[in-house]
Amino acid sequence: MLLNGYIVFFMVTLRGAAAADTACSPPPREPEIEVQGSWDEESYRSGTVATFTCRPGYSSLGVIKKACLDGHWKPVSSGKCIYVGTCDRPPRYVDMEPQGVWDEESYPADKVATFSCRPGYTQHGVIEKSCIDGEWKPVSNGRCQLKSCGPPGDIESGSFELVAGDDYVFGAVVRYTCNKGYKMMTDDNTRQCRTNGWTDNLPKCQVYHIAGDGCGPIPREEELEVQGKWEDESYPIGTLVTFTCRPSYIQQGAIKKICAGDQWVTLLTGKCIRAGASCSAPPTIAHGDFLGSNQPHYRSGFQMEYKCPEYYTLQGNRIVKCEDGEWDEPPVCLEPCTAREKELKENNIVFKWKNADKLYSKHDEIMEFICVAGYEIAERSLLRVKCNMGEIPYPKCNKIGSCLLSEETMKNQNIYINRSSAIQDGEKVTFECNKGMIPEKTLEGTCKMRVLNYPRCITANKCKLAPDVPNGRVKADHLKQDGYDSGSSVEFECDEHHSISGPINVKCENGQWSDLPQCLTIPCPPPPNIANGRPVPNLKTGYESGDKVQYMCNPGYNLKKRISEAECEQTRWKSIPVCRIVGAGPLCLKPPAIIHGDFLGPNQQNYSSGSDLEYKCPEYYTLLGHRIVTCEDGVWDEPPVCLVPCIAKEIDRSKNNIVLKWKDADKYIRHDERTEFVCAEGYEIADSSLLTVKCNKGVIPYPKCNKIGKCYLSDRPAQIICPLNFLGVMKQIRQTRAYSLV
Repeated sequence: MLLNGYIVFFMVTLRGAAAADTACSPPPREPEIEVQGSWDEESYRSGTVATFTCRPGYSSLGVIKKACLDGHWKPVSSGKCIYVGTCDRPPRYVDMEPQGVWDEESYPADKVATFSCRPGYTQHGVIEKSCIDGEWKPVSNGRCQLKSCGPPGDIESGSFELVAGDDYVFGAVVRYTCNKGYKMMTDDNTRQCRTNGWTDNLPKCQVYHIAGDGCGPIPREEELEVQGKWEDESYPIGTLVTFTCRPSYIQQGAIKKICAGDQWVTLLTGKCIRAGASCSAPPTIAHGDFLGSNQPHYRSGFQMEYKCPEYYTLQGNRIVKCEDGEWDEPPVCLEPCTAREKELKENNIVFKWKNADKLYSKHDEIMEFICVAGYEIAERSLLRVKCNMGEIPYPKCNKIGSCLLSEETMKNQNIYINRSSAIQDGEKVTFECNKGMIPEKTLEGTCKMRVLNYPRCITANKCKLAPDVPNGRVKADHLKQDGYDSGSSVEFECDEHHSISGPINVKCENGQWSDLPQCLTIPCPPPPNIANGRPVPNLKTGYESGDKVQYMCNPGYNLKKRISEAECEQTRWKSIPVCRIVGAGPLCLKPPAIIHGDFLGPNQQNYSSGSDLEYKCPEYYTLLGHRIVTCEDGVWDEPPVCLVPCIAKEIDRSKNNIVLKWKDADKYIRHDERTEFVCAEGYEIADSSLLTVKCNKGVIPYPKCNKIGKCYLSDRPAQIICPLNFLGVMKQIRQTRAYSLV
């Protein structure tokens, strides 16, 4: 408003003093700006305003205007031109090249070039580069990827290896080799991945080292003759012979035979064709055919013409010739391009010319489009494309005011997005953070009149250790020693007999793990039913590992081996009781005898299955084991053992200077029972608790009392214990060399 007011005021002033004003020559030409419109007058009166634009390589900041003042063109606005650089012609790469005509020496900033993939490459998405700071930089996510041929195919009795390239893609070469004992039967042992797949047919391997005593004379054939002298009557296995065609024949490929076992086998299957031989039917071609009659044979020298359908392009020799039994290489019919309404609509374009025939374009023909109303494209030349073997590299028009994604900016902001490069004016899009990143604020961006505000992602905190889940663990291939990036995840698995509850995959989010799963014990099914018995009532609804269930047998039946309970172990029941009829099973012989004891009851030759016997030990002896044993299926249960009592003998007591503490104490002591002693008069012991001992299977660990005031040797190495009566205590003295005290 201030500028407009200034100009109006100035022009009024000029009118008031027009006689004193000085005119200006035409606006000057400057390195970074050029004047808009036509300025072909010799002079311009004072107050005239000229508007300028920036030259290629410069970008404008504001409106640039100059007015004729006092005979000079002086700025009357704050706009200016900033150098942004120009670019040379778009580069050509090994995998892609720019579309359209690019014959200018330089191109301005923000110029966009669309690329298409070269033969042998598959295009994924739109590929666009923009002139930014003097360089062509990516502004889309499209890429060219080598076409894949897939595996080249296995051969019998042989194998292959990749000798060129890293995968089975365009340009890769594989070499075939035969297994030991086999020879290659074809001239070429390699195949290459090309635009139409793998070249040549699969090689063949044939055995050459087989059982046999060797071969006879080399076979003679009408069209073949042997190279070298081969006049022997026999040849060893593995002998290789090379043949050539006789003068009246034409050779195609190498011809070799090998001695395999006891016969000559063709190894390389070249052939000899008689000069002037006729040809069989001419080769067929895709989408095309030959003209003339179809005969079984054609004389040498005969010519055949091929033709393609309308709109198809014939590439190669239209006329082929039969020569010595072989036809020349036939031509190919290249498909035309069909512009489909769906693709036109998706790319917001229509044909430039309203001609129905242009729905079909021949190979290598130029196709011209225009943008539909309300849409635009960065460069008009992109609307001219070339049909390529049925493929149309459609240009894409974007809504006026749309934004183009910048790969460079997204890289700097640590973000990416999976979509086309154009974002419509007013459209909101959601980006994704690169791995290990988190949003600084939001992930949304909005396009406003060709300007897109990009979000930013920052480095997230790592998760140091894999989370711990009871009865479960992280899968081995997911374990890491150096921590886990934010956004990465680990997969859990449970221990045996446990099932997972909750998410299997757990995600690290800015140093914290998402909700963990639980590994739950898989319960046992309900207790099983048994024949002639049943579980004891009061059953539970669910059973975990370690739970037990009691069983009882029906009348007239008893438990086999007296096993009365089943136990849930992990997910199944074990030790399930068995009920069998009383007395069933083989008889038992006499029950086993035991030392110091005997069984009660009648002594019989045989005992029926299910019979019980009771064992008994003498007085003071201790019965260890089951007092009652059962005969089952001809076998007695393990009998008990009678453990010997201890006898506190007078001689042992006297030797250890001890007596029984109680006068009425029995000198017979049962196994595992305790008895107490006291020191004899005039004797003492360091620890009175040592005077209480336990009987162990007839053996008493007697304590030892020593004479009062004497030192004695301790059980510990190099240690003597002496009483110090004046202190009233016992003191341990360690002697490190010899015992000197008595």
